[in-house]
Amino acid sequence: MSRESRSHKSIRVRETFRPKILVLCEGRDERRYFNSLQREFSFTGLELPATRFNTPRELVREAVRLKKEAKKTIPYDHVYVVVDHDNHPHHAEAFDQAKANDVILIFSNPCFEYWYLLHFSPTTKLHPNCESLITQLKTYLLGYKHGQDCFEKILPRIDTAVTNAKHICIEVQKAGSNKIYELSPFCNVWEIVEQIRTFSPLT
Repeated sequence: MSRESRSHKSIRVRETFRPKILVLCEGRDERRYFNSLQREFSFTGLELPATRFNTPRELVREAVRLKKEAKKTIPYDHVYVVVDHDNHPHHAEAFDQAKANDVILIFSNPCFEYWYLLHFSPTTKLHPNCESLITQLKTYLLGYKHGQDCFEKILPRIDTAVTNAKHICIEVQKAGSNKIYELSPFCNVWEIVEQIRTFSPLT
């Protein structure tokens, strides 16, 4: 095979590669959001299994188990666990276990609605709880209630959300701890969003 033929074959492989991604979510709202996102971008490599677990430590353990199971057939390229702060105990243990097993924690503090808010504002205002943050979110999404599906309303501003979230992640880590579960506010949901958009056949 000529060098040119090998080069063309390599390009075709890169063009058709679709990573296999596992995402375990703490709540059904997060799972619904990522389901909507993968449909919007026609990305078929995302697995979002329902789970009875809802704490960071339990979810990481389940993610590690599923990751090991997948190695028997087609392994995952990336494994994510999506959690909020929610004053859960054992954050440190969950993050340590995730790091040891190459599982990526997607963390929102105080709650997942912070990701929605970042579609409208690069705010770093501190909120003691999710209810407080939702009050600010309602200035942009009138009448929003916790658990409401607002995907279609915020989708046109997804580039703004990614930009805002990336910038805030960098800035709060510069100013605070290198342990993201100690940072407030914080939201790295953009990491999964970028994976989906990067490998979408539509982009």
